[in-house]
Amino acid sequence: MADEIMVKETTPDIPGPFVETVIMTDLNTKAGTFDIVTDTIAQLTGRPPASLKDFLKLNASRFITIDYPADNNIHL
Repeated sequence: MADEIMVKETTPDIPGPFVETVIMTDLNTKAGTFDIVTDTIAQLTGRPPASLKDFLKLNASRFITIDYPADNNIHL
């Protein structure tokens, strides 16, 4: 199916195989192909998996951006 998809305009810096992977991931997600439920997380961690929504709520502080100085000089 990926061979049938033609990308007319892409950024030259993005490798073709990556573009194809993104397109196929999108198509498979829309088709429900990635809608798979397993017990792997529970087996590996010993606890049930959290939903993405719950995970993001619990870890929101890790995703908040930091305000850097106006001169954009980042000092680590």
